[in-house]
Order: sequence, then structure tokens, then C-alpha cells
Amino acid sequence: MSTASSSQPAMALPWLRPASASLLALTDDPPDASAIRLDPGLVLHALRYSRPTPDGATFALDEAILCQPGLSETAAALLGEATVSAPSDSNVLQLGQRLAHLASKLAAVMGLCSPDAAWCAGLLAPLGRYCGASDHHLSAARKLLARWRLPGWIQIAVGYLDLPLDEADGLGGHRGLNRILRAAIRRVGGESFPKFAREADGELDALAGRFAEDLPAYVEVPRDPVPELLPRLLRATARARGRSAQSWIAPLEDRIDHLVDQLAEARLDFDHRLRDAKLEALSEFAAGASHEFNNPLAVISGNAQWLKSREADPDKAGHLATIIRQTQRVHDLLTGTRQFSSPSAAKPAVHSVESLLGRVQRDIQTEADGLGIRIEVASACASFLLADGEQVRTAISHLVRNALEAVGQGGWIKLTSATAGSSVVIAVEDSGSGPAEDAQEHLFDPFFSGRSAGRGRGLGLPIAWALARNNGGDVRWDPTAPTRFALSLPLREAPKRQVA
Repeated sequence: MSTASSSQPAMALPWLRPASASLLALTDDPPDASAIRLDPGLVLHALRYSRPTPDGATFALDEAILCQPGLSETAAALLGEATVSAPSDSNVLQLGQRLAHLASKLAAVMGLCSPDAAWCAGLLAPLGRYCGASDHHLSAARKLLARWRLPGWIQIAVGYLDLPLDEADGLGGHRGLNRILRAAIRRVGGESFPKFAREADGELDALAGRFAEDLPAYVEVPRDPVPELLPRLLRATARARGRSAQSWIAPLEDRIDHLVDQLAEARLDFDHRLRDAKLEALSEFAAGASHEFNNPLAVISGNAQWLKSREADPDKAGHLATIIRQTQRVHDLLTGTRQFSSPSAAKPAVHSVESLLGRVQRDIQTEADGLGIRIEVASACASFLLADGEQVRTAISHLVRNALEAVGQGGWIKLTSATAGSSVVIAVEDSGSGPAEDAQEHLFDPFFSGRSAGRGRGLGLPIAWALARNNGGDVRWDPTAPTRFALSLPLREAPKRQVA
């Protein structure tokens, strides 16, 4: 095993090989920090992975660092590099452990820095000697720390022990950590640091003296004689840890799915609120327009009828008849507009859902037969609602007639009903292709029709919506089943007597 002398260039400084025992401890779940802390090679490697770098007051050699992705595999990969060596001098390793124990104890009592930061600084204080340097071990440590870009506080604490404390602090290090490490060295490592600046620090030195009398015995970290097997073992462990991570990833994924569903529901609710606000504005406009149009329309129609009754010329009488028909058409449009904009007050009564659907089917069956379209009540719940029966039948009829105009010869229309919470939902579904994409946001706009010219007045769906709202319900198009419109109305308990 090669080592680096003091005359070697900086780039030839070796990296410390982690011990097999601490590498194996790193693969535990959670990692066994007590075994890892004794290995300077792996502590050095863990410090390199402490990104973002905590400072000397908050650093902790814990799972947040030891469980970082790739740490164990890259540590194992170091075993195959030519520039990797292992510290073989047990006296130097013993010194590092004694400094780590003493510095950590001083930090815990004095509160000048993180005990884990003090531990790492004490364990790595002999870093140059771990790498084989003797006379210039501090210079070697500085080069290695800088080469591997370790946190600044550990670079200054370990690499500049030969500077006076004030000058080391001026480089940006953590003063409390620097004081504690130097006090520990003065007590148990002075002979190994002959050029160490021996500033006295009364209180710390006194504590260090007392604590040094009860330091734990040296613990040798065993090293695997076949380290080439470790990378495979660590990769298998990493894969196993990845599989076990599913136990906490799965709930997070479920939470994300739940939030996505909530977002979709909120968006749908917003779309419906926006639609309702738009329809209410259109309703106010339509109410005013209907009133203003009716008066001149009545004058035109009345005069045309009077002239026709006195006209002997068949051609002129025919033109007057056309005028009367067109005024009647406009009158029908205005009647529908009033029904949308200001439906008459509902006269609620208890009605059977099954009975309502049956009546609508009978009313429209002849029209559907004439178009070659099959209409059926696929299912009807045995529920009741309190509403204006005539308005509800009209609303359902408009939904069915909308379907009649959407399907071709041989098509079908299904009426179904079911309860959903405190509502009865009556659905009208057909075999058509559903509304075109550019028509979907205008489905309930008065006078808008996605069909070809001359097919419908564009009032069926808006009237159905207005009558549903007039009875405490709503009408919605289901984008997940694009040929389905659903009318929801408040559910009522079954009556004790016969109902309409």
C-alpha cells in the first residue's frame, strides 16, 4: 500500500480509504453512526457530501448526510483508485480518536460549536500523518482539504493549526471550534504538533485536563481483506434501500394524486361558477330585450293580419302571410327567451322521478320514431323530488330534443336516474359524437348552436338550465362522457300519499 511523503506534489496526495466495517455500517437503515464516526476516511468523505454545508455551530453527522444518494457507492468506489491509502499507524489513529472524544466533550459542555463538528475536527486533526507526511503534515493536510473542497470551517480548523488563533479566525473559520480543537491538542496531542501555537486558554484548558483523565480506550476499525467485493455489496444495498423507500414514497404519491384531484375539482367548480355568472348576465339582457321587442312585434303582426284580411290579390296576400309567420317565429323566440331569462315562479309538488321520465318518453316517442331514433328509460330510481312538475318535464324534454338533433338515423337516447347525496341526478345520454371542441364553452349560451344552420334555435339547453335553477337544481355537461347531460334536483323523502 503506497503512502505519500512530504516531498510529493499536491495532486499526488492520497485519499483515505474508508474501512470496510464503517462502509457496511453506512449501508444499515438507519446508518450506524457510532461505527462510522471512528473512521477518518469515511468521516472525511461524509464531510465532502455535506451540501449545502452547515457551519461549525450546526453541523451534525446524522442521517441527513449519511443517507445522501450515492455516498456509500462513491465511498466504495474509492477502494479501486490508485491514489487511495489506509492509515496504518495505530498510534496516529489513537491520537485522532482521543482528540475527537475530548473536543466533542468540550463542545457539549461549553456550547461554543457543534459537538459533531468538534468530533470531526479532532478526528481529522492528524490528517497529514494519516497520509504519510511527518515533518510537513499540516501543509499536507491543507492541500488535501483544499483539493477535495471540504467545508471551510473544517479546512481552517485542521489545516491552519500552525497559525495563531486570531490569524486563523481571520481566515473565516469558526472561532469556537478553533479554540476547542487547540485546547484538546494542548492536552493530548502536543507532542504530535511541535510547531503548534501554544496560546493558553484558561477555562478550556482546565476542562480539557479534567476530561482527558477519563477518555475511552482506543477502538480499532477492522478493514476487509477483500475490499473488491464491497462495491457490489454496496450497490445491492443501495438497490434494496431504494425498494424500501417505496414505503414512504407511495404515501407522497397518493398525496400528490389527491392534490391533483382537488385542483381538477376546483377548476371544474370555477368553470361552472363562471358559466353561471355569464348566464345570469345574459338572462338579464334577454329579459330586457324580450320586453323591448314584443311591443313593435305586436304592431307589425297586427297590421299584417289586418291588411291580409282585406287583400284580394293572392300574391300580396301571400307576402303578408309570410310576414305573419315570421313575426310568429320571432314571438316564439321571445317566448323561449322569457322562459330562459325569467321563468315563472315554480309551483312545487312532490313527484316521482320514474313517473316524470315516463311522461317525457311518451311525449317525445312519436317524434323520435319519426326520426328513426330509439328512446328508452334505461333505469329510473324509485326516488321523489319536490319541484314544479311541468318545468322539470320541460327541462328534461329540452335535453332530450337536444339529443334528437345530435344523433342520426338509427341512433339511440337513454334516460337514467340515480341519487347522489341529497340530489336526484337525471342523465340524458345519446349515441352522437358530442359537442365540437369550439362549442363546448358555449353550450348554455342562448341562440348559440353547434349544429348546422336551421337546426334548433339554440335555446334548449339554456332553458333547461334556467328551469333547473328555478327549482333549486342545475344542468351540467359531463366532459368525461361527452354525450351526457345531467340534470340534478333536490331529493325529497317518499310521500305518505299518492303523488303526481
